[in-house]
Amino acid sequence: MTQRSSSNNTAKIDVLELEAAGYTQAMPRQFSIWSLGALSFTLTCTWLGSGASIGIGLAEASGAGALWSLLVAGVMTLIVSAGMAELASAYPVAGAQYYWSFMVASEKYKPFASYM
Repeated sequence: MTQRSSSNNTAKIDVLELEAAGYTQAMPRQFSIWSLGALSFTLTCTWLGSGASIGIGLAEASGAGALWSLLVAGVMTLIVSAGMAELASAYPVAGAQYYWSFMVASEKYKPFASYM
C-alpha cells in the first residue's frame, strides 16, 4: 500500500514538473525500475550480442564466466540507462542524442559532438 501511494506521489510530481516546463504528459508511465532494466537488457542483448558475449565468456572463463559476464553486462546497462534517464529529464527534446551531446560537451567540442 505504501509503495503504491509513493509511486502515485512521484507520478503527480512528474506531471507537475512537465507542466512547469511547458509540456504535457502524452503517454502513461507504467514501468517499474525492474521492468525498465529488463527492457533495456532485452533491447541491448540481441542474438548477435548475446552469442558473442557467451562465446567469449565460455572460451575465456568457462561456464561461470559466461554467467557472470551477463550479470555484469546487465548491471552496466542499468548504470548507462540511469545516466540516459538523467539526461532525458534534464533536456527533454526530440533529437535527444544531438542536443545532449551539444549541451554536455565543452565549448571547444560542441560542434563536433553534435554533428552526425
